[in-house]
Amino acid sequence: MIDKISDLYAACIVVKKQGRKLREVAKLAKLTELNKQTPGMPAEAFSALSGLAPKMDGKAVTVGPYDAYPYDGLIPTIRTLGFRHSGGNDSPPILHAKLALLGHLWWHDEGALGHVEHVVGFDARRLWISSANFTSSSRHNIEFGYWTEDPALIQGAERFLVRLMGSSEALDPDSDLLDPELAEAEFDDDAMAEALSEYPRDDEPDYWEQADRDYDD
Repeated sequence: MIDKISDLYAACIVVKKQGRKLREVAKLAKLTELNKQTPGMPAEAFSALSGLAPKMDGKAVTVGPYDAYPYDGLIPTIRTLGFRHSGGNDSPPILHAKLALLGHLWWHDEGALGHVEHVVGFDARRLWISSANFTSSSRHNIEFGYWTEDPALIQGAERFLVRLMGSSEALDPDSDLLDPELAEAEFDDDAMAEALSEYPRDDEPDYWEQADRDYDD
C-alpha cells in the first residue's frame, strides 16, 4: 500500500492517533519516511480549507494586510486525528471510517476574473467504502467493500474527508488530546483599514498608470 501511495501525484490519509509505546512508535518509521518522500496534498485545492492557517504558539494566526493569505501549503500524506489512548479502562472514540476518495487534481493559471493566478482544484470521481482498514491483518478477515460513482455519496464523503484533513495533526503529535494544527485565521481589521486608507483615491490617475506599468514590467 505504501508503494501505491508513493505512485500518486498527491494524497492525504488520516488515521487514528497512534500510541507512544516503543513498539508502536517503531511502527511509524515507514510512515515517517513516506511523509518525507511524498508531496502530500495542496490545501488550496479545497475551498473548505481556504480560511485555515497554521497556528502560532498554539493560537490562531492573525492576518494583516501584507501577510500571505490564504494558506497555500501542503498537508502531509499521513495525518492523525483524535485522542490517544493513555491507559486505563476508558477507550476514547477513534477514527473508524474506512473510505478512499479518488479524483483528479488539476491546475491552471487563470483566476476567476481572467487575471493570471495559480489555481489548484480537485474533482472527486470515485469513492471506495469498505469494512477493511487496509492493514495486512484485514486480509484474513471476512470484509466487504465496493466502489461507487454516486454523486451524492461522493460529495458527502468529500466534505467529511476534507474536514478530517483540516482537523488533523502530525503523524506522532505530543498531545494526547484533539489539537488541530490548522485553525480559522483571524484578521487584523484595524491594520487592514489603515493599509486601505493609504491607497490613493480614484481621482489620482498618475499613481494607477504607474502601477499598471510596474505590473506589465
